[in-house]
Amino acid sequence: RDSGVPREEVFVVDKLANTWHTAAGECLDVTLQALGVDYLDLWLMHWPSPLNHHGNDPKTPRRPDGTIDFEQDWDYVKTWEAMVAVHKAAPHKVRRIGVANFSVEELERICDATGVVPDVNQVEMHPANNQQRLHAYCRAHGIQLVAYSPLGSIGSPLLSNAQLVALAHSKGATVAQLLLSWGVASGWPVIPRSQSPGRLDENLSLVDLTPADYERIEKLRQSMAAPFYRLENVSFKVDPAVGLIVEVVQRASGDCEVGENDVDLRGKFVMPGFVDAHTHIFLHSYDEKDSARQVRDEGFVERIIRATNHCKTALMCGYTTYRDLGSEGMDDADANVRDAINRGLAIGPRLFVATQVLASVNGFKTHTENTIGGTRVPAMSEACDGEDEIRRAVRRRLGVGCDVVKFYADYRKRIMRFPPAQPHPYLSSVQFPPDVPNPDVILYTQHEMDVLVAEAKNADCPVAAHCATNRAVKMAAEAGVSTLEHAFWCDDETLQVVKKHDCMIVPTLAIAERLYGSNFQFMLDKTYRAWKLGIKQACGGDTGTFNHGENIREAELFIESGIPVDETLRCLTYNGWLACGGHRCGRLFGWLGEGTAADIVALDESPFDSFSTLRKPSFVMKDGRVYKKDSK
Repeated sequence: RDSGVPREEVFVVDKLANTWHTAAGECLDVTLQALGVDYLDLWLMHWPSPLNHHGNDPKTPRRPDGTIDFEQDWDYVKTWEAMVAVHKAAPHKVRRIGVANFSVEELERICDATGVVPDVNQVEMHPANNQQRLHAYCRAHGIQLVAYSPLGSIGSPLLSNAQLVALAHSKGATVAQLLLSWGVASGWPVIPRSQSPGRLDENLSLVDLTPADYERIEKLRQSMAAPFYRLENVSFKVDPAVGLIVEVVQRASGDCEVGENDVDLRGKFVMPGFVDAHTHIFLHSYDEKDSARQVRDEGFVERIIRATNHCKTALMCGYTTYRDLGSEGMDDADANVRDAINRGLAIGPRLFVATQVLASVNGFKTHTENTIGGTRVPAMSEACDGEDEIRRAVRRRLGVGCDVVKFYADYRKRIMRFPPAQPHPYLSSVQFPPDVPNPDVILYTQHEMDVLVAEAKNADCPVAAHCATNRAVKMAAEAGVSTLEHAFWCDDETLQVVKKHDCMIVPTLAIAERLYGSNFQFMLDKTYRAWKLGIKQACGGDTGTFNHGENIREAELFIESGIPVDETLRCLTYNGWLACGGHRCGRLFGWLGEGTAADIVALDESPFDSFSTLRKPSFVMKDGRVYKKDSK
């Protein structure tokens, strides 16, 4: 008002907050009064996540157990119906309506229910966040995408990306100006956030991008966000000294001259190396011996030798990366195996290891009833409780060289109420056990989880959380973990929390299939629902609880859940890189492009024709070195 700019020349946007889903009309009136305006130019539903309007906090109400208080018996479709009704009844109060943070499936639901297409969908958009499917859908249905966080989220690697820095320098611009210009050129408005007058001025100064400039950023976007695409008539130049693809050459045809040192994979289906995002190199199949007897009875040297064999087997099956989530009674020896592979002393996938996992006292251990006799069993976890102990434990994990901190958000802590004859898989030793003798219980408070994650993030280390129950999943997601392991029993409300906090799920379907019998179908359905919601997932089977070499069963179960082949291949490759930490890994893998690790797997058939072909790769290269050729 003080500027003298007429109201009609100012475009005013506001959002319906999560706690106002059940009172849309009242929300609009409160918003207009608070802003001191007669109408909004655009009104958006902030998230498809209705929270309790009468809860204990106007932004994020919580239940007594600390979890987010969702509105019961309410669906965001009802909210959209209410917004549509308000718009029709009072167009003088709101000119246009739209949504924010909606996936394709969520857009389809509200459009099918009301026949009204939102004018806008505001989402996070930048080269490192692939929203191409969403972009294509919105474009086809006349929905204007608007990009928030167009420079990337907090700590974004984009601003320091060497290719972007070089291009920006050549244009006499900043990387921020380059990214904003790319977004505008892509066809969506960008809304960067800044309180600095200098930055605000800078953000208004866009750069003229030539077609070559735009294509260069597009290739970067593809390399960062599109791990799987059909490649034809392409050659990769590999530098074995650094283990990287240093050049991608597009040929005019399939004909080419093959040199003495060239590898000819024409006629094969070529993919990035596979990533198993949840493994245990020191375990072998529970069908051979349950976990307690492995930990208690097998010697250190035997378990090291087994792990060495497991790693070689995995690599021969096309797995060039393992995320090993717990040393299972072997202290920090997984870090030693990782280092031996990295030094060329052993053959196997590159390992990202957790060393010992963290859990509350007696939360995750191999129990014995003979403690009076002095029986000692190797520690399965580092026990830590309370803020100070948890901070020390995280710092200790970081100090011994973990790549990821893993903790148990819940577990079967009360197992000794009905002592097992075999702890996992559980077999009771007592007469007349209850129907659920070994339930999962929460191991940490919300504050303790928050502290644990914050301490790891302070060192830029990703965090994985073991979660079985809905409550544990919600608490871990709210704490900000990177990945949720298992998340077997997620209902739709819990999946919305996961989506809101942008957590990844590693569903470990391959072990669930062996443990949960008739209940397993629920887990398949949950995995599909998570995919439909746009939640990122990675293939990781809890490999080791079943035999290494059978890893691909996890990807097969993704297919059985209903997830398409191309999306499953993404979960097997690029999403595995994300699960390992993304750019925090210090190496690019999970897709094929200039500057990525030379991890290449070749199949004799296309998985689009026969998915089982993934079980028998005929060629495996890791870091530019050939480990398998002609199936040998």
